[in-house]
Amino acid sequence: MMDEMTSKMQETAETMMANAKESVSEMTAKAQETATEMSDMAKDNVAAVVESSKLATKATNDLTKEHMEFAKASLEDFAAAAKEMATVKNPSDLVKLQGEYLRTAMEKNMEFVTKTTEAMLKMMGEAAQPISTRMSVVADKVKTSV
Repeated sequence: MMDEMTSKMQETAETMMANAKESVSEMTAKAQETATEMSDMAKDNVAAVVESSKLATKATNDLTKEHMEFAKASLEDFAAAAKEMATVKNPSDLVKLQGEYLRTAMEKNMEFVTKTTEAMLKMMGEAAQPISTRMSVVADKVKTSV
């Protein structure tokens, strides 16, 4: 009877040890899988930030080029208007030319500001898109893992 009891206890202990080993193995595998997923997620997040930065940099360079071209054109327009104003013979013609130049310059400035504002809004949206997409992916992962 004692042998039978000892045998039962030994069998129970062995079963418990086997179950514990299996649980530890499963937990280790799950932890490794989670670590790999988190590492991949971090890499993808960094890639999204890099892509976002590239898009923002390119758009900023394009906008800077457009600003420089506009400034150059504005300076050329001013020089042409100044030359024309220098040739006038009476004050009323000078006032008329100044008014025309100012009106035209203001219209061009307003058009450029509108165009630039629209381009900046578009750029911000495009630059934010890779990060926004990653945030959605991460949020979905969090929802499914909880």
